[in-house]
Amino acid sequence: MGCTCWALHAFLLLVALGAVVSVPTVQQLQIPLSPSQDVIREAWNQWHGQLANIQLDGRPLLFDVHPDRYGWSLTPAQLKRALVTQVKGSRLRRLVRNLLTGKPVKLGVIGTSVSWGTGPSKRGSTDWISMLPLALTLIFPKANVTARNGCFPGTGSGFSSMCLQHMVPPDVDLVVMEFLTNDFVEDEFFSNPYAVGFERLIRKALKLQRRPGVVLLQVPAWGQMFNASRAGHKHFHQSAEELYGVLGQYYQLPILSFRNAWWHDAEGLTAMAPRGWDTLTAVDQVHPNDLGHRCMLDMFLWLLVQTALDLHMLPISRADSTAIAQPVPVPMYPGNYEEPQLTCLMEGQLTQVVDEPVSQGWALVNEGTVEKKKIGFVSIQANTTLTIHVDMKGILGVQDVPTLVPAHKLQPIQPNGESLLAVGVSISYLKSYTNMGIASWSCVHGCDCTSMVLDAHHAQHTSTTFVALSRVTATENQCTMHVTILSNTSSGGHKFKVSSLMLGRWGSASLGYFWTSNQTNEWNVNDMLTGAFGKTQIDH
Repeated sequence: MGCTCWALHAFLLLVALGAVVSVPTVQQLQIPLSPSQDVIREAWNQWHGQLANIQLDGRPLLFDVHPDRYGWSLTPAQLKRALVTQVKGSRLRRLVRNLLTGKPVKLGVIGTSVSWGTGPSKRGSTDWISMLPLALTLIFPKANVTARNGCFPGTGSGFSSMCLQHMVPPDVDLVVMEFLTNDFVEDEFFSNPYAVGFERLIRKALKLQRRPGVVLLQVPAWGQMFNASRAGHKHFHQSAEELYGVLGQYYQLPILSFRNAWWHDAEGLTAMAPRGWDTLTAVDQVHPNDLGHRCMLDMFLWLLVQTALDLHMLPISRADSTAIAQPVPVPMYPGNYEEPQLTCLMEGQLTQVVDEPVSQGWALVNEGTVEKKKIGFVSIQANTTLTIHVDMKGILGVQDVPTLVPAHKLQPIQPNGESLLAVGVSISYLKSYTNMGIASWSCVHGCDCTSMVLDAHHAQHTSTTFVALSRVTATENQCTMHVTILSNTSSGGHKFKVSSLMLGRWGSASLGYFWTSNQTNEWNVNDMLTGAFGKTQIDH
């Protein structure tokens, strides 16, 4: 689901109007949303009854876990189908131990517009991430949870791979990834560009400060929840779910499948889904509705409950600590190591790539407040140049670019059709209505790209960040680029502000956003990554 300009304008308007207006309640979470309440009640009464009779060391097996206090909307049978891989790894066991004992736990979710909250009736109240902390306290009474929604509509996993450090806390304990909706199906299986980028994201998450657990939450791909008669309807196998599942198995990650939980019910119009996929989706048949989001929450909670039961039978031990300390294995795709440096530079981080001594007339300026910063490199003078140096070998994951250039010329593309030495470089710049200038963006040494002219002036009375994307081909280890303010102007002024730089190996798929090179798109990057798009802390 690429984000078109009209969709972005509508999205920004919702944010301006304050779309988040309510919070979930205990009563709300104790009532199942299933259209077949009798089926749900009977299935869960049987499950609870069976476990209530099991004791361990003289105590009930569920003495400190209370799944009966939450209103499940999926049956245990559906949840068993949803749990594709029952990997209760040491990282997840540590997290659940902390839920049981009341130690602080930080959860981060990254993904698409689905987990951002598109589809349910009240974002902030009926989307699954907003319900998560309160639901956890129902099942784990001692839980001390902070959850952060780091999702953004219209992007795929490649974008999160570039900007992960802005989307989850550095000391996060668990990262949930939900990307199937936007990581589209492609015929390539063994060299799929989405999977290659997704693997780098997994590796980055696994290597975060606290060595967090990672869970793959798989929501049906675009078209899989269409009615069978609708154009574009996709079948059970027509998504990246199996491909990403292989990565999950390789890195021993739990995998939760919405498709597996619901497919036969929705396609067969059973009592659980009498209106087929319409039972579970918003009118677009892409985004899960209130019931769909409760089911996503159910799947995640089920994984944690199963892990808690596992802990009761096999308590956490030194073996878990040893397993957590083990290094991340080599990439499944040979040589597909994550970038060693930051690839999403904002605000003060821009000083890592800007050559300030030679960028005369430019300065790093905060045009906002201490609370809401608006930091970027700014110049108001024509004919001044911002000089940027990019470590191309680090982005490409190679030892030395020049040694690859001859081979690159003889065999210029990878099996998936992308250049061996191409990097996607995105610059975000302020566009406003008074005294704004026009700048050229060009490659001057160590790389080749098509020069672009960026006009920072527009007539509408708004100040918005736009993003320009360029396909840059490395010829040396370091690429030098110039942003030069031109003498001509459409506003009478020459102000130009650069607020972020994003870098990734080239490919519309693996970069994670969907527009072509040498074009700009409206995207309020700073707000997107610092809170204005709903990435607020949710504490319970």
